Amino acid sequence: MENPYNYLKKMDVLVSSSLWEGFPQVIIESMVCGVPVVATRSAGGIEEAIRDGVDGILVPSKDVNALSNSIYRLLKDRELRDRLTREAGKKIDRFDSCKIAKEYESVIRALFQE
Repeated sequence: MENPYNYLKKMDVLVSSSLWEGFPQVIIESMVCGVPVVATRSAGGIEEAIRDGVDGILVPSKDVNALSNSIYRLLKDRELRDRLTREAGKKIDRFDSCKIAKEYESVIRALFQE
């Protein structure tokens, strides 16, 4: 299979309209690739990945009008897309697997020291 990041990098906007999302991998990957994100506020981890209006846009789940208006807004507003992309890039390293593994390790060590 070809590298999916080659396609992702060419996108103007990623839209995630999930009703439930565990770890929003595609959202994180989009942010890494410099693609702004519009997503629904759904159960799961999306709101941990996106701060509405800061590094992405969140809309109410099942609100088709809000979703379509946000997509349109992002497509028309280059400055907004650039700002969201910049802000997403500033925090994306918090999802780095090495950092997460170290956090798990510190929690486990703390449990055994008690």
